[in-house]
Amino acid sequence: MLLFCSVELLESNRVLQSLPARDTRCPSPLAVQSEKSKPNPMSSTTRTTGTLTRLWLVLAVALVGWCQQTLAAPGQASAVAGFPVPGLGAHDILGGAAISVPDPLAGASASVPQHWDQVLQSAWAAYGHRAEELEQLLGQMDRLVREFRRRWQTPAEEQSGTLIPTARRAFALCRLLHQRWLRRYRLQATDPYQAWITGHYNCVSGTLLFCSAASRLGWQVQARELPEHVQAVVKISSGRWQAVETTLVGGVPPSAKSPAAGTPLPRQLSPREFLAVVYYNRAIDVAEDGRAEQAILWNRRAWMLDQRNPNIRNNLVATVNNHALDLARRGQLARAEQLLQQLMRLVPDHPVVQQNLRYVAHRRQRHRPIPKTSPAAEPSSL
Repeated sequence: MLLFCSVELLESNRVLQSLPARDTRCPSPLAVQSEKSKPNPMSSTTRTTGTLTRLWLVLAVALVGWCQQTLAAPGQASAVAGFPVPGLGAHDILGGAAISVPDPLAGASASVPQHWDQVLQSAWAAYGHRAEELEQLLGQMDRLVREFRRRWQTPAEEQSGTLIPTARRAFALCRLLHQRWLRRYRLQATDPYQAWITGHYNCVSGTLLFCSAASRLGWQVQARELPEHVQAVVKISSGRWQAVETTLVGGVPPSAKSPAAGTPLPRQLSPREFLAVVYYNRAIDVAEDGRAEQAILWNRRAWMLDQRNPNIRNNLVATVNNHALDLARRGQLARAEQLLQQLMRLVPDHPVVQQNLRYVAHRRQRHRPIPKTSPAAEPSSL
């Protein structure tokens, strides 16, 4: 899920141009299947039973949550604590007085996630779900892992307590996740809670659940970033990394095609870098809801986790710049100037940001509001 934003340009001739926003969240052909044609390993009887079970689970979770909210003492917070990056204080880049909304992960643990369960915990916190619900999911995942071991462990492996990773076993784990949880691909479904409760998932939430389950089996597992897409990769017994396509029931990636000229090579993601993708997607979600400052905070967290990702950087620059210009149009020139000054620390040589900052500062000195864009000068996509 990638979002490319454009920067609005405030030039001396009073024409406003914005950096256009383009949402390219994992529109991967790997997952674009009609639900009618999507292979389903379950019989109709099993599907009906699974639907009823899922319905009872939704009702049970809702009832437990209601009881906990009703009976909990005032001030008892049960939200999941995330794992933000150390050093992101209130006055770091793109923070301070220029951002009026609270940091969504303020007060959370200062450690950086090193394990997939920690990434899952941080994703849970990013979408505002309760700790009790996460505990239920992890309990069900433990049962799923035990069931998988019973199916696949040889007697020798059972004695040693191991389960050697092979390509066949990795694909089988993906199939089991689809049987239990992953039912329908949806572009916006990064939230792992939705994948667990409703079955709606995308490449990010599907890969996260797979990596968490695989790591509980003792497998060495990472994610792999492709253009507008992520996959899981497992180090199998032969020593090579096996890709697992979690948006497909069988997990088998389609035959590799020669990449187009200029296409970035796949990049393996550590848990920390994968969490940056989760925060990046979260920024897109809140930006679509019109919450620009929340989008800035999530993009900032994503950038601090993975500064090798140019898409995160581009989104951060565009989101901050465009929000600063929106503030300027509403007469909040001081806040707009402060945001652009902070953005210059990240992209000191960006010509559009430089011009915008000069123009906002000039307007502030003259105490004149920024004129609204005329219809003829509406921003166009790059």
